[in-house]
Amino acid sequence: HPLPQAQTGGDMASYPPPPPTSPPSYPGPGQGMVVYPTATPDWIKPPTCDFNIDTRESDERLAGLPNELHFSEPKVLHKGPEITHDGTFYQGETFDLVTWLPDNQHLLYLVDNFKAGQDRIEIMDIATGEIQVYAHKLEDPYIIRRWLPKKEVVVYADRKTKDFSGIDQHGLWVSTGNPDDNKLILEDIELLKTDKPLDLPQELMKTLRPKFDFNPEKWRYPKYKDKQTWSNSPLSKKFRPDNSMIAFYGLPSWLFLYDVKTGKPCEVDLEGHWISGIEWSPNGRFLMANLVLSPPGELHLKHQMLILDTNTTKQYYPDLEASYHWDFAWHPNSRHLITLGHITIGDAEFSIQQLALVDVFYQKTTTILPKYRFGGASYPGYQMILSNDGKLLSIKCPERTEGIKGIVHDNMCFIQIDE
Repeated sequence: HPLPQAQTGGDMASYPPPPPTSPPSYPGPGQGMVVYPTATPDWIKPPTCDFNIDTRESDERLAGLPNELHFSEPKVLHKGPEITHDGTFYQGETFDLVTWLPDNQHLLYLVDNFKAGQDRIEIMDIATGEIQVYAHKLEDPYIIRRWLPKKEVVVYADRKTKDFSGIDQHGLWVSTGNPDDNKLILEDIELLKTDKPLDLPQELMKTLRPKFDFNPEKWRYPKYKDKQTWSNSPLSKKFRPDNSMIAFYGLPSWLFLYDVKTGKPCEVDLEGHWISGIEWSPNGRFLMANLVLSPPGELHLKHQMLILDTNTTKQYYPDLEASYHWDFAWHPNSRHLITLGHITIGDAEFSIQQLALVDVFYQKTTTILPKYRFGGASYPGYQMILSNDGKLLSIKCPERTEGIKGIVHDNMCFIQIDE
């Protein structure tokens, strides 16, 4: 049966919260920790990006792919406990979807319990429904949550005030699957922002503290007269899948592409808009950038998606109904992009979120399963994740009941995808 649709309107005690009105202060999925910049007057102005790579072979491969992806009806994989509100406090749990494990059968996610200090990190076998708890009694596990395939362990950050002298100090922990026997491997994650040698797994260090022999902050030249060239936040980064290029982006409106082989950066002009998130296609040809058209601080942000072809420098702006995009997932074929975004926003916290499919080769958009409503009760980047083989989409599918303001059950569904 179709999932109950979101209601509009209601009191301010409703759940989930509205979309964020400014860039999140935590790094998004795959971003890792960042080193805060020191403003320097010796800026360098990179040239404008101008790519001219032969695309005939790539175009032939993309054109030979199926024109459509077929999505099954969503099936509830896991139903969360009832969410209630007594007028003061919430009771219940919501989920943050983190990642699929390499076997495409196990799902890593965070359970956000409304009781302080009761969050958990779990892994579910979607074939059997078996759940294994990797960490529990967590205070603030929102900064780092990673699966290390080589060691088959979960690494996460958490605040443990009883174990540390600083109230806001976060440690880094590793779990092999026994939540009562997790090991502290770094006492303060702020050390990741320094050059101090750390005894951490190399596959973790490559993502949390990659080493550069250059300072991308110097590329913030005096471009904007009415905006601050420098920002208190450093440039975020996203590596191309083959690590041959790195995208650096940040406020007020910066996007730089750094060629690792040549050691040269170039700039993509965003016409004053800022980026809330980016994703490389699996083949590394296309870069999706989620542009925010509204200035930071506005109540409701308006998004515009940009698809940049890094072979030709051509830009494509998909015609999407959603005004605010939350989550993205590239299909392994590098031609299709799945998006989740708001199509309406009520006069309280409610929103209706909908799936859409973007064909970046033929520049076509299609609504997916329009009679269903997805997402909610989570941060951007954690509401849907696509399996590594592109055959299963795990997505939040909360249940809302007529006459009750807000989500009643925060469920997880999966959708089968066929080419």
